Amino acid sequence: TGNHRLWAHSTMTMMTTMRTTSLLLALVGALAQTNTSWSGCGPYQNENQKLKIGDRTVVCLQVGNDLNWVNGAQYLRLSFQPNVDEYSRFHVAGSYNDLVTNGNADSNPWKSKNITVAASSQQTVSFLRQYYDVENQLIYPHLTAIFDVSSGRVRGVTWDDACVFCGGGQCDPITYNYEGVLQSSGEAGQPVGGCPLTTETCAGDPTLCDLTLYTVWTGSDSEGHAFQSSASRFSMFPAQNLNDRITRAAFGDDRRDL
Repeated sequence: TGNHRLWAHSTMTMMTTMRTTSLLLALVGALAQTNTSWSGCGPYQNENQKLKIGDRTVVCLQVGNDLNWVNGAQYLRLSFQPNVDEYSRFHVAGSYNDLVTNGNADSNPWKSKNITVAASSQQTVSFLRQYYDVENQLIYPHLTAIFDVSSGRVRGVTWDDACVFCGGGQCDPITYNYEGVLQSSGEAGQPVGGCPLTTETCAGDPTLCDLTLYTVWTGSDSEGHAFQSSASRFSMFPAQNLNDRITRAAFGDDRRDL
């Protein structure tokens, strides 16, 4: 299936609270604790908390400092509250500089580390996507999470096809399971690629390389109404329209910026 349930890995160790810059710390919804099992993201405990179109819900973005999380990666969990079935954008301003440019201090847990991310809602979490390739000095900034919901319950989280940003150029496989094993599209049941930007490009405009998560929804809510927002994801548009689409997303014409 397209989702990967983190709590299934009983051997995973959540590390103690990390220190990064004050900007990222201000956005932390919850930080990793030592020997704490995965307990989900957002409300899911009873029937009254099923998702309904237009209601606020919680989406989490986990940011880790390794390709392999089972052996004890350190990670931050950032959370935000989009409206269900609204095409939304979560921009972590300054995160490229915090995680990559200023990540060279010996005390910084991101120093010389591959950085990976996962999106989650309720008790379901995505596969890992690589954000920073430390060996090749590449950034993969295009992140769109598709939340698959059945009768108001999140059943899966998949990544949208980020190869549409490559313009016929390089598209790298960047999707991993939690043991750090690179996934094929067949193994993950979803697109697995992403288009790189060099750190030189990011230095010219760090905002291009900030962590930015777009969220869309598919399936049905608690009242059986079909979600529509998945039709707004980037892969649904012709390549020649992507630049305009990205510009509109960045300046607020067609999405919620949270």
